[in-house]
Amino acid sequence: MTQSGADLVTPLPRVVNVVGLRKSGKTAVVTALLAELRSRGYRVSSIKKMEHAALFLDQEGTDTRLHADAGAEVVVALLAGETVRFERSGHAGSLRDVVRLFPPETAFLVCEGMVDRGASPLVVLCLHGMHDLAETLVVRGIQPGSVLAISGVVAAGALNGSVRGPRDIPVLDAADAVQRRALADLIIEASGGPPNRKAYPGA
Repeated sequence: MTQSGADLVTPLPRVVNVVGLRKSGKTAVVTALLAELRSRGYRVSSIKKMEHAALFLDQEGTDTRLHADAGAEVVVALLAGETVRFERSGHAGSLRDVVRLFPPETAFLVCEGMVDRGASPLVVLCLHGMHDLAETLVVRGIQPGSVLAISGVVAAGALNGSVRGPRDIPVLDAADAVQRRALADLIIEASGGPPNRKAYPGA
């Protein structure tokens, strides 16, 4: 039986983009969301979008780099506790390009940085201070209407979501357990309700 190209397309999980300028608290928000969603039994994965032109994790002179330099399209390194895949594409991958690398049961994909503007309109905007809002929207190319919540450094100490940003956007501190749950609830609701993806056993 032959499969058409459409049958071979990996469906996208629910995608949320955690976006902000440097030192705005993105990583703390991403890790808090991953932990919260996983605690609810959802399978979660993440992407870190780097603004560097290139980042060579596979350093020159290593065996894996020599494999790649000799012509291997993909090099996999097997370590005691992890498997690392090196793949040179020659271009920045889109979400559709990389989604095949994640388990098909992935319910949520939390992206640190905007990976693919066309794939998901859900944005958690991280700010160092409210004065960074306009610059962050311009520099990161974010439409104000796509911002679901504001978090990061600016949200530290916010009182249970009672602080509101422009356009009545909630300001939620991902470090606070109650507000972290509220942020996850907001993401689940805005992405269409609880996903019907396989949960972790016993969750």
